[in-house]
Amino acid sequence: MPKQSKRKKKKPAARVAGPRVQKWVRALLVLLVLTALLAAFVVVIPVTRCETRGNTRYSVVEFAAAMELDNHELRLYNLDKPALARKIHAALPYAHVVSIKRVYPNALRVTAEELVPIFAQEQDGGWWLLSEGGKLLEFTAQPPGGLLLLTGARLESPKAGRNARWVDAFTGPGDLAQLRNALRESPLWSEITGMRISAAALPDVLYQGRIRLRFSMVFAQIGVGDGLQEKMRMAEQVLADLNAQNPDYYGLLDLSTPGKANFTPEWENQEEKEGPEAGEDGQDPANDTQNGETP
Repeated sequence: MPKQSKRKKKKPAARVAGPRVQKWVRALLVLLVLTALLAAFVVVIPVTRCETRGNTRYSVVEFAAAMELDNHELRLYNLDKPALARKIHAALPYAHVVSIKRVYPNALRVTAEELVPIFAQEQDGGWWLLSEGGKLLEFTAQPPGGLLLLTGARLESPKAGRNARWVDAFTGPGDLAQLRNALRESPLWSEITGMRISAAALPDVLYQGRIRLRFSMVFAQIGVGDGLQEKMRMAEQVLADLNAQNPDYYGLLDLSTPGKANFTPEWENQEEKEGPEAGEDGQDPANDTQNGETP
């Protein structure tokens, strides 16, 4: 038998880890360099571009100008989004900012919605258009059709982009929107011709331009079970009765007292006031419904 060699087999040499470590080090260095460059962009490089999303009449250039990007002072690292939104709202009245997002390395993406005029306030020989939230959109010679017309108290220092405020008036934009929304759900909506704002109470709603509907001093003061919707139904019933008697009545229908609808006749002009139409008994037939409590 052949003799077996007594030499010990050598173990394979361990692989040198150097090249692999060097790859990880290089990758880490590259990552650190890229992070440093990005940080430099965010901190040092100004925001100079913007993108827009959504339905809006304004161009990208107008949004950039509203945010004052041409000043080269804006940086992504300390972005004050609420302040930018306020600048846009002031400079571009019809734009309502939904979101502002960073787009690295030096841009912003603005998503905006288009505000729609709901009201038109008469003032200084023209009309201010207002959004549902009471924002002043623009001043025009004539209001577009379909808007709810506001008369009476004057706006305080009106300017496009600001929220509407009335001089010495009790009314706020929220009251107008709440009242308008309730009217839209009522059969009376097609006959509503406007609102008259006063210093003492919420707006009087004008029905066919001849009867003023007064609902309440403050909506919050309306008791449980006697809400605005109930007052609308009461107004519908009383107006139907008045129209059945005389479709030409002028007056004030006061629904501010819970559970009651008080009608006070008025006259379109002084001649009618001096000689009102009388019934067979010599009395004004409108008095039959005055101070009448609805069932």
